[in-house]
Amino acid sequence: MNMRIASAKDAPILTSLMHAAFQAAVPPSSALSETVEDVATQLAEGREQAAICWEDDHPAGMVRFLVES
Repeated sequence: MNMRIASAKDAPILTSLMHAAFQAAVPPSSALSETVEDVATQLAEGREQAAICWEDDHPAGMVRFLVES
């Protein structure tokens, strides 16, 4: 298993993983309303960062985070 920092071009993978993770949440998570474009913009503008966990060259998980100074 490997983890790497994601970029805006990874937004489709991040969004897919996020939607799968929160699909059954009750009450529904606001994460389900986020689009690929929303995630890409957040990353491209540096408002947040993300990492993707890869297992056997397949995305297995993700995390989005803020770095505060």
